[in-house]
Amino acid sequence: NAETLQQCMTALHQYASSDSDWFGTDPKRVGETIRILFKVIDYVTGRSKHDADLSFCQSERSIYDTTTKVISIRQAQYWRGDEKLARMPHVSAETTNACIMSLVSRIKSITLAVPPGETAYETTATSAMDCLCAILTEFGSILAAEATAENVVWPLLLPILESNTSGDTCTARSDGDLADAILAPLILDISNNGEERQVDNPLRFRLLASLQGLMLHENEDQIILHCCDCLCIALGSIHFLDRSSKVGGKELYRKESTVININIQALTRRIRTLLERGSVLEGDPKTVRWHALKLLASLARTYPRGTAAQWALFLEEDSTAYDLLSSPASTVLLSPSRSAVASLFRLFGGSGIISERERVATIGAIKALLSAMPLKLWFGMNSRRGTRQTFTGPSSLSNRVSKALQSIFMALHGIVRSPNQVSDEFVVEACSLIETIILTEPFDVDDALALILTDVLAELSNGLAVGLSSSSVTAGGGGCNVAHIAIVKALAKGIGGTITPKGLLIQLSKPANIGSIESHDFLSEVFALVSRDDRPTRIDTSLEGEVCNLIMRILRMSPGVSNGSIWTPDYFSESVQNLLINKDSTRRLLGLQLIRHFIQGRNDFCADRSSYVCDSFCPYLLCALGDSNAAVRASSAACYGFLLRSDWERLFRLRPSSEQDSHFQQLLRLCINGESSETTSVGEPAASVRSEACKAIGNLCTEC
Repeated sequence: NAETLQQCMTALHQYASSDSDWFGTDPKRVGETIRILFKVIDYVTGRSKHDADLSFCQSERSIYDTTTKVISIRQAQYWRGDEKLARMPHVSAETTNACIMSLVSRIKSITLAVPPGETAYETTATSAMDCLCAILTEFGSILAAEATAENVVWPLLLPILESNTSGDTCTARSDGDLADAILAPLILDISNNGEERQVDNPLRFRLLASLQGLMLHENEDQIILHCCDCLCIALGSIHFLDRSSKVGGKELYRKESTVININIQALTRRIRTLLERGSVLEGDPKTVRWHALKLLASLARTYPRGTAAQWALFLEEDSTAYDLLSSPASTVLLSPSRSAVASLFRLFGGSGIISERERVATIGAIKALLSAMPLKLWFGMNSRRGTRQTFTGPSSLSNRVSKALQSIFMALHGIVRSPNQVSDEFVVEACSLIETIILTEPFDVDDALALILTDVLAELSNGLAVGLSSSSVTAGGGGCNVAHIAIVKALAKGIGGTITPKGLLIQLSKPANIGSIESHDFLSEVFALVSRDDRPTRIDTSLEGEVCNLIMRILRMSPGVSNGSIWTPDYFSESVQNLLINKDSTRRLLGLQLIRHFIQGRNDFCADRSSYVCDSFCPYLLCALGDSNAAVRASSAACYGFLLRSDWERLFRLRPSSEQDSHFQQLLRLCINGESSETTSVGEPAASVRSEACKAIGNLCTEC
């Protein structure tokens, strides 16, 4: 009966709330409990259609609340790391579908049949909706997307969203596992050659329109939070689908200009309003501002062109904006006297009005905006039409964007100057923003921006030198390595030195060139960390790999580093030679990689140093051709493939003690297929070594 059921559910809910570890000791208990609760829900919802007793309605709410609580315990098992156990379904898809259909039927019967003002029934519908949301979130992977869209989204969620009814029933969120399949385009036909004829999913239009309507017109914080979450999930799915179509080599089923299903201008202005308001829910660590920043980032990634057109709302000075300095309690992203970003960043070290989550979300939103803005095109307009005052005056687009970027750079400079005052997550996100700026901003057009970012890179390198010298980043030092790895990657982006998919070499950025990174003490420090084995401490393996990558890029793009006062040619060659005679094959391989990158940089930027290469490195390269490790032999042969004509002339003039010591003869022997497992006079057994040796001989024939 209703009373017994109520008591049972209340006891179970209280027990789950007070002693959730009982479930955690055996995840199967959680699955079995959920399975039973699903069957109870199926029974109770069927009985509720014929029972109008309010006491039974209260029991019904207890069942829904208990189910939501137990499912949250199951989710907590996953986040605690019990991934294998937490992912065990324990509940069949048939049982889950039956429970979902019962919940949908019950919610529809309440929202559509019960007249407004019946508080008991409305509260029951809210509990049922929360339960439905928890089930879809946790068990969405075992549900069919098409059936879910047909049985849940179309008949229940969309009518509630489109009714624009204020209330807790509007807070049901989309499920990330199902969103991709639900919002995917519909395939009408497949041709004989495999091409798909697609049409936009009508659910995509209606869902985005409904969420946008709630976002623009609702003022209740709870609904706004859930709308932001829903839109972020939907926009992320749309971005994933569009990107998958491009990566897969298929023609995008709609171009962005024709598939913008939302009013970007109105939505961005609404986001700006939420950032100005920035209210906080009672007892909720997530603020409206944090959700609005995440939504702005998702919008910029999904619709970059439309969002880039609204950049001034967030990055430019605005005389109509709220004055942040005169009222610090109402934190906004805009300020009349200073750039929006600079004003917000100044609060990071202030009275704690801005939470750490908001700091990270702010940088993520700025990064997404800058990635969406066609900066090279906008600055190119200035360079191509420099004779016109329209494009060079204070109100020109390039100057406006330049001022906004300068404010961002100055804020970043203040952050990287004192990285110990912020979390590792914040430092990582700030370095990621620096990488984005380096990749998108044409510094050749604006020297002022290059100078400011030069100071930022200098602060990063100085901080890295200090950090790497401490024992906190040694092997086993913990999470400090995360921030240092991010700093190294940001510096590496400024160095360039990688090959694009089109075969073009990414050049040394202007800020890195102006800053003369090779003149800083940090280079000597980091090189000693990776090259010397007699140091009392060694850095973590992952951090060491990133540092080695940075050093190799510097050698590739700025080989003149060995001419500096800190890094003398003798110091560099001796360090590399010590690596080449190391007993560890990985250390020998590192030395050969450093030589190869130096020779490549020498070829492109200072080809007059043949004597240094031949005298300092070639004798060790010759010894490495006979190394017992195949990877070392292949790397040594690859170095020969980058030698110039002047290098070979000098090597041929040398008189070896025997024919066996000839560089040319040794390479020729490595080109022959060998039968034995070791390098002998018969030939080379490793195919990778033979390949590199043949390339080196081919380069010799080309050069000479």
